[in-house]
Amino acid sequence: MAQATFSNVKVGCKKHILFVTDGIPLDGDMWQWTVNNTIKNMAKSGITFSAIGVGREADSTSVKIPLLEMATNGGGVFYPIPEVTWISDTVVQDVMQREVEYLKTRTNFKTIEIPNGTTSIAAYAFARYDKLKSIIIPASVTSIGKLAFYGCGDLESITVISGNSAYKADGNCLIRIADKALIAGCNASVIPDYVESIDEYTFSKCARLQSIEIPDNVKIIGIGAFAGCSELENFTIPFLGKTADGNARFSYFFGYADNSIPPSLKTIAVTGGSTIGDFAFSGCSGVTSITLPNSVTNIYQSAFTNCVGLKSIILPSGLTSIGFNAFYGCAELTDVYFRGTQSEWDAINKSSSSFPIETTIHYNYIGE
Repeated sequence: MAQATFSNVKVGCKKHILFVTDGIPLDGDMWQWTVNNTIKNMAKSGITFSAIGVGREADSTSVKIPLLEMATNGGGVFYPIPEVTWISDTVVQDVMQREVEYLKTRTNFKTIEIPNGTTSIAAYAFARYDKLKSIIIPASVTSIGKLAFYGCGDLESITVISGNSAYKADGNCLIRIADKALIAGCNASVIPDYVESIDEYTFSKCARLQSIEIPDNVKIIGIGAFAGCSELENFTIPFLGKTADGNARFSYFFGYADNSIPPSLKTIAVTGGSTIGDFAFSGCSGVTSITLPNSVTNIYQSAFTNCVGLKSIILPSGLTSIGFNAFYGCAELTDVYFRGTQSEWDAINKSSSSFPIETTIHYNYIGE
C-alpha cells in the first residue's frame, strides 16, 4: 500500500494545521499519509489535493486550533487553514469540507491578521493572494520565509505590531531588522533611506505602483525585484544590476524576461555607478527621459539601442567615452543635456554614429 511520510509533523501541537500537496492516492476514493509513523487515511471526496493533517494536543480529543504556523516539509507545501476542531483521530467530513472551501476562496481574502503567538511564516505562505490589501503581522513572529508575500498584487498596507524584535514595517515596507533588508513591498511603499538590500521579487506584481525611489544606501537588489509592476512610470535606481559593480541590463530589475520592462515607464534616474554597459537600456520603448549621475564615465556600445520613445537624456561632465551606436534606433532623441563645457564634450571618445543626426547637444546644463 503506497503512503507518503512527513516525519516532522507534530502530533500534540496546537500550532500546526497543514494542507499537504504531495500525498499519495490509494485505490478507491482515499488518500493516505503518515504522521509520526502513524498511517492516516482520508476520503478524497472529489477534491484534487492530497491530504489534510491537523496537529492536536496528545491528551485532548477536542481542541480549537487557530490559523497559526506554516511550514514546508519533505517537498510538500503546507498552507494555513481556518479554525477547525479536532474531534478524533479521523479527520471527519465536516472538517474536510471547511478546508476545501478555504482553499477555494483564500485568494479572495482582503485582510489577513496573523494571530499573536505565531512564530514563523513559511516561504510562499501567502503567495499569489491577489486580492489581499492588508497584512498584519504580530510581535511574536521571528521568522518569515522567502517570498512569503510573492505576487500579492493588490497589497496596499503592511503592518507589524509594536514589540517585534525581528521585523518592522516602515513606509509600507516589511523590513528585517538584523540586516536592514526589505523583504516585502506593496503598491503604497516608500523605501526608507536606511534600507541596505532589497530581496528578489519583493514588489512582484504590484500593478498599481507608479513611482519608486531606491535610496543610495541600498547595496544589493535581488533579481526581478519589480517584476510585473505594469503601471510603473518613474523609477530611481542607485545602479544597474545586483550591486554597484554588477553592471547588468536594466531588465534585471524586472526578471530579465522578454518584454519585461513595463511600457508605462517614462522616466529613469540613475544615481550611482561608473559604467553603462552594452545594451543596458535596450528595449525601454516607453521611456522618454533618462538622467545619469556625475559618477558615470563610460557608456558602452548600443547602451540605449531602440529606446524608441527617448526624447532627452542628461549626461555627466565626467564622461570619457560613448560607445558605437550607443543611441541606435532612438529616432525621437532630440535633446542631450551635457553638464560640462563644449570643449569637454569634444574631448569625449565617441563616434559620429553615437547619436541621431537631429539631436541637439546643450552644454553647461545645471538642472536636476
